Amino acid sequence: MKKLIWLIIIMVIGIVAYNHFIVPLSEEEQEVKVLEDEFNSAIKDFHQAERSAGISGMDTTADLDDAIDKVKLVKEKLEELKEKLTSESTRERANKLKNRINEFSEGIGGL
Repeated sequence: MKKLIWLIIIMVIGIVAYNHFIVPLSEEEQEVKVLEDEFNSAIKDFHQAERSAGISGMDTTADLDDAIDKVKLVKEKLEELKEKLTSESTRERANKLKNRINEFSEGIGGL
């Protein structure tokens, strides 16, 4: 009985790993993923600039502005891309990214 349970658990883990890591993304999904990665990078840069300013007291205005400009660029690219998306799951993923961008924008007082 224990062997059967372990076999089922291993199979489920294998299926999830296969679907997550092996199955290639469609071209649309890849484009949205690139924008997600760019947004995550911009957020990371923004938070790094905030920490640098807080720790050292240095003027990191330029770094903050660069990060915000990256977010604006991602937002513009996303708006252009959303018009071309055909897959419902990709549109949903793009909408989630748009919501994250809007939350970030509201958190800093707007873009």
